[in-house]
Formats: sequence, C-alpha cells, structure tokens
Amino acid sequence: MRKDVLKVLMYHKVVADRKHCDALSVTTDQLRSHFEFLNQAGCNTILLSDLVAYIDEKKQLPENPVLVTFDDGYADNFHNMLPIAKEACIKTNIFIVPEFIRNNDRAFMSAEELRTCDSNEIQFGLHSYAHASYKNLSEAEVITDLEKCFRWCANEEIPVQPCLAYPYGSFPKETDERKATFFNALEDAGIRAAFRIGNRLNELPLENNLLIQRLDIRGNHLMTDFIMKLQHGRVSVLRKWIKSFSHEPIRALHESFEKVSLVLKESVVKAQAHL
Repeated sequence: MRKDVLKVLMYHKVVADRKHCDALSVTTDQLRSHFEFLNQAGCNTILLSDLVAYIDEKKQLPENPVLVTFDDGYADNFHNMLPIAKEACIKTNIFIVPEFIRNNDRAFMSAEELRTCDSNEIQFGLHSYAHASYKNLSEAEVITDLEKCFRWCANEEIPVQPCLAYPYGSFPKETDERKATFFNALEDAGIRAAFRIGNRLNELPLENNLLIQRLDIRGNHLMTDFIMKLQHGRVSVLRKWIKSFSHEPIRALHESFEKVSLVLKESVVKAQAHL
C-alpha cells in the first residue's frame, strides 16, 4: 500500500441489506469489510480537521492516511454507519446539506443527531446549502451560498470544518482563468479544502487543496474493486468490461472475483507488512 498519497473514500448511504441498495448505497456488511481491510492494511483514518491542519499549519499526516467521507448526511449514516465505524475505530466525515436538515426530511440526519456526534470520531464539512451545482453559479453566488451554510451551522451549534465537497463533483472547468476566479471565491468564503470525485489517489504534498480527488465507493462494486481502488485509483478497464456482460460464462467469471477477494485481501495485507 503506497504511503506517499492521501486516499479519500466517498460513500453516500449505508443500508442493512442488498434489497434496499441503490446506486448510492453500500450494505452494512460491505462497510464492515471495507473498514476491516483499512485496519488490516495499516491505514490511518483522519478527520477533516487533520487535513486542514496539514494544509494551513504544515502538520504532518499519519503514515498511510485515509479520509473516509459520506455525502449528503443520510439518516442511515447515523443509525447504520456510525456504530460500525465506532466498533472498528474508524474516523469518518460527513458533508452535510443544511436545506435537507432544515426541512426535517427524515431521510437525513437531524440537527440534534449532528450535535450529539463526538468530534474526535466524526466531523462535518459542507456540500452546499441546497445541493446546487457550483458549476452553474457565479463567484458571488458561491460565496453567498457558503456564507449561508456557515451561518446556519453556527445558529444550530453544529461544528463544521472549512471543507467542501462539490455537489455532483462539479465545478467550473471552462478556462484556467475561470477556475482561478472560482478557487479565489472559495478561499474568500473561508474554504480550506475542497473535494471533487476523479477516482484517483492524491500525491503528497497536495498539488491543489481545492481539487482533492475521491474514490467513489458503491455497493455494486466487489471487495476486489475496493482493494484495487484503494491501491491504484480507478477500477481496471478489464473489470468494467467483464461487468458489462450478461452472458452466463462471463458472469460466472465475474462471480469468481468475489470468491477470491478474501485471498487477495490477505495477500495485500501480507505485502503491506513487507513495505
């Protein structure tokens, strides 16, 4: 496992079983396996505040750092994910959308639930005020949106880190000048770290703390996919090609990958011990 990179995992929902899975979900069993692997592979999970201290104060990150993130603040993060994380001693981070919480939508965590969380175990960042794409907003509108987020969190006494996950992973990309103006707006609003998707590992030191890439983790991925992403970033083209087939022999080959995942996991852990 490479130690000169920051790996950032991106999750959304955590459901009890596969029949409730959708494109944004992992099951509780899958999450346990993921967290177990992180521990066995010698990964050290960090909080958003650790990353901000690394950026602003040059504080060193632990060896083999992994930032575990969840987008949107779904209620199942509180009920399903947090107990698993606590049991595995995994630090986690949730990017919240104030409008979802303010509307008392039971699909999302409540303000009270957010306030009860231990900031030594879980921290919160921002995911815009109402999940608007920043790609389509002016710089002034972005600043207003973030100020609204910070103000709401302060009023609700919810501690939030100056970190942003771009809704839909989107941000202005038309020209270098447009991107520079956008990043300046984020900094003017107080944002110190911002996250896209990208599905790549982040070389340390970070090239741009406002373009940190995350690995998209989903329930329709095999355990071997998770391990490969954690090691290399994007899942191989070969695996995507195999998954695209419905023909029975090919699907049987696909299923065989899952059966050997434990063997692969053990091999990776053994290799890690020799690094």
